[in-house]
Amino acid sequence: MKKIMNLFSLKEEAYLFDSRAFVLKSFCAIVVAYVIGINTNIIQLDMISVLFGLMMTLQPLNSTGIRSGLEQVFATVIGISTTVILVGIFGINAITVGLAVAVTLYVCLKINWRIVSPVAFFTAIYMTQYVQFNSLGEPSMFLTARLRLYALVFGVLIGIIVNFVFSIFGYKRMFEKRYIYVGNQFIKTMEGIIYDIESNNTDLLKKHIEDLKFQQEAVFATIELVNDMEKDSKYLSRFIKQYDKNKLVLNREITRNMEYIVHLNYDICYCFDKKGSSSVPVSEEFIKYYKDGIEIFKTSVETVQKRMDVMMDVDINEKNEILGDGNNRIESNICDTVQKIKNINIITEKIY
Repeated sequence: MKKIMNLFSLKEEAYLFDSRAFVLKSFCAIVVAYVIGINTNIIQLDMISVLFGLMMTLQPLNSTGIRSGLEQVFATVIGISTTVILVGIFGINAITVGLAVAVTLYVCLKINWRIVSPVAFFTAIYMTQYVQFNSLGEPSMFLTARLRLYALVFGVLIGIIVNFVFSIFGYKRMFEKRYIYVGNQFIKTMEGIIYDIESNNTDLLKKHIEDLKFQQEAVFATIELVNDMEKDSKYLSRFIKQYDKNKLVLNREITRNMEYIVHLNYDICYCFDKKGSSSVPVSEEFIKYYKDGIEIFKTSVETVQKRMDVMMDVDINEKNEILGDGNNRIESNICDTVQKIKNINIITEKIY
């Protein structure tokens, strides 16, 4: 019986990202959008755009969902604009379809080279493959664009409403769960780094650089989470339970320290990658200090897991015993890393 339960149960990481609540929210949102959309004259012609836009709008926080919805509308307008111009000049053919996608991607990259919205190039394809016809039986870019926008905006609005309804009940302890997830990832990487330093496996330290890049993205996502929690508290305080403002400030301080830890450990790996272990010796004292820091990090994560309800005044400038600045760049980074971990531990021990 236990094996069967394990087969259908989600992993711990999925739990930490409130996946079960998201599955329930998705089901409710799809049912509502489908029932309303299929009975609406224009919307029923394009339920794919409705449901796709809806799913991309569903987020744990209202501010995140609204931002996602607006980004989708903006990306759709880009896809429509580029495709309408190209189709108006060249008509619909294989070259035009390719150009529509390519030009749309180019415009998106010019606006933000880091992010290319799939909604934008989906719209470019949509405008050439799901063409609507007017009463005379002629293809109409206007009717196609209208249908795409109507269906998308309808799906986005349903998503925003469902986000709001679920936010009344609240996603409990979102930051705490995210911290547990990111903290455990940090601990795993740091244990790998110190093991490779002790074993003189400096060539293997390169792999940790990729792990740290992933963790940096996770920290940025957590920072965005705190920002959106603040926005929800500020603009929707009449309707939903406010997040503790003092706690949000301290949560931001935790993420700031985690961001420093990523950079410091990245620099440790970089130094070994460029210079090798023989030219950058690390004393046993600093290796032990780093290991102690990992143990403190584990304690911090365990503290958040065990108790999350007590709020106290926190002095994040509390003094900690440290070894000093170290004899080289790596030892200095170790000192700074452990100091940031201790800062985090001070906060988590006193507010959770």
